[in-house]
Amino acid sequence: MPEARIVQNEEDKDGLINKREEVVVPHGFYERIYMNNVDGTSFVALSNKKAALIDNKGEVVVPFGIYDDIILLKCCNVPEGHSLYQKIKDGVYAVKKNNYCGLINSLGEVLEPCAYDCTPRDDSRPDVWFLWIPDEIMMKYSVKNKVKIIGLGGAGTNVVDKIIQANGMGNLDFSGADFYAMQTNMDKLKLVFKNNKRLFPHTHVSDRAEGNPAAGELAAQNSREEIIEILKEYDSKAIIFVAGLGGGTGTGALPVMIEIAQSLGIATIAIVTTPFKFEGKRRSEQARLGVEKLEEIFQEIRKNKNTNEQLLVLPCDKFDTEGITLKDAFAVIDDKLVDMAFAACKIGA
Repeated sequence: MPEARIVQNEEDKDGLINKREEVVVPHGFYERIYMNNVDGTSFVALSNKKAALIDNKGEVVVPFGIYDDIILLKCCNVPEGHSLYQKIKDGVYAVKKNNYCGLINSLGEVLEPCAYDCTPRDDSRPDVWFLWIPDEIMMKYSVKNKVKIIGLGGAGTNVVDKIIQANGMGNLDFSGADFYAMQTNMDKLKLVFKNNKRLFPHTHVSDRAEGNPAAGELAAQNSREEIIEILKEYDSKAIIFVAGLGGGTGTGALPVMIEIAQSLGIATIAIVTTPFKFEGKRRSEQARLGVEKLEEIFQEIRKNKNTNEQLLVLPCDKFDTEGITLKDAFAVIDDKLVDMAFAACKIGA
């Protein structure tokens, strides 16, 4: 239970009560109270267009007028691509003064002085501003998630998209995980979630894997340096790969990705599917060869170290698809993969 929480009365005026249900700040004492950290030890209070930082007892930590604005950093608007801001530790606040921004903690202590640019998001909302604090600064205050979940190819990226939806709706708790989608086809990549989408950088339209494992393998081999940077990002201790076998990107690129992860000393779990019977003999045969290759890789991994690393295979042709649509059949598999990824995430964490 948080140390204190915001409550509103019938007139929508904010107040603060502690975990013993005692009034800490009466309703209407400030115009607004918001931007609280998770454990309820600090809050932003607004009065006369000025911001102050208060604690869970209602005591003023940072008085009105010291800064032009105070915002919990996780709630800030950030430039496109700066996903680090969503990984910031709880209780770090951005402060703005004279068009420059800095950082303070929930005790009001200065973490970074107001020396970085901040700009209004647009002319219609001058009160909403972008921070331009370099990523190398933000890394000092970011949470290092323990697990990466990387979807490879069409099937893998679809599943990661579903995982993110389940996590966002609170159906499953994937906290502690970062999500990535990697493809050789930009058109398909555009259909999935916004952040951390990666096209294999040395893949061009003419080189799309499109059902050819050799092309998927070549795309990964040609992109080794970029893949290394992605796998090393945020210093994760485990990686869960999700892919459908039988096509090009998942079947071809996955062994290369596992080999790179192992060379970096990162624990690896691979969750893969093999095709439904109706997907044809060619895809089934490519999937069979893909499973054999992966089994050899993981057998070698387990031989060299005592580990939880494993290959999990979900054979789609074992599921009864009679009487259901093609879309529903794939949805059933996606849901199974989400559950498997959740279990693997807890092992990896």
